[in-house]
Amino acid sequence: QVSTQSTGTQMGTSCSKDTTKTPTTPTSPAPANYASLSTKQLKALCAERGIDTLRCLEKPDLIKCIEISERKAAAKPTPAAKDAAKLRYTPGQVEAVRGICVRLDGPLDRRGASQTWNDAWCLVDLIRKACDDSPLCLVELYGSLPILGSHLGRLQAEAKDIVERGRSETNFERCLHTDLKFREAVDSIEEAIKASSNTTAA
Repeated sequence: QVSTQSTGTQMGTSCSKDTTKTPTTPTSPAPANYASLSTKQLKALCAERGIDTLRCLEKPDLIKCIEISERKAAAKPTPAAKDAAKLRYTPGQVEAVRGICVRLDGPLDRRGASQTWNDAWCLVDLIRKACDDSPLCLVELYGSLPILGSHLGRLQAEAKDIVERGRSETNFERCLHTDLKFREAVDSIEEAIKASSNTTAA
């Protein structure tokens, strides 16, 4: 069954709503067969799935929009997955991560040193707040709280090496941006905390 969920996508060319009425395609082909469809058929498939296509000028653009839509739909956690994720952390694990964040507050308080230190302090502070407001968000981001604790421990060790041994910030930056997924994490955690606050207020 073809999903009718609206999914705005952007890849190379941005996609917006196609107001042209086209016949719908009765069945959805496997991704490998999209290239065999005509442009008209691809637009019909996009219309069924609520994918905006106005600025998709070429057939490859339409295929790319469909593939991105499918990847996003597959990656979106279902309610059942969220319920299962709740079973993957314990209050003790939450306390352990919060404790590491508290211990990191002092070592990372070099926010004037560079943007990397600013970013590290900001992320650790958000993770600490998420322990109180939305630990499930952390599980979804990092797979488990013990894994997150391990990454934070590495960040702490790298910070210590920089301060005490004069090491370069290369490994510190790698841990922040690769292991702790700085850019993705900041957006996700801020959104989760905001949602939690709105729920509490309601």
